[in-house]
Amino acid sequence: MTAGLHRQFTDADVAAVALSLSLERRYDISPAALAFGIRVLADPRVRADVAELGRRIGRIQPPPARALDFEQERAQRLLRLGEAGQASPGTRRLAPRSGG
Repeated sequence: MTAGLHRQFTDADVAAVALSLSLERRYDISPAALAFGIRVLADPRVRADVAELGRRIGRIQPPPARALDFEQERAQRLLRLGEAGQASPGTRRLAPRSGG
């Protein structure tokens, strides 16, 4: 830029600054904290590292894939028991209805 000229801000620039200030006030955070939050959202590596920290300190639940793996293994085990003609522990077999 040459001397005497100032940057011209667009309406989108002004709206972004207003939103930033609003978020800083609403969540009582610094501009640096907000900038880091944006970095976490934008950089997959940083996001993964922060998510791992969150899991270790108990603020974030383990990924659902682990729970699904457990449920899938459980379902497969129950299917194998059913194929072998066995009832799973804690379940009752119903007697066939008599008469109709």
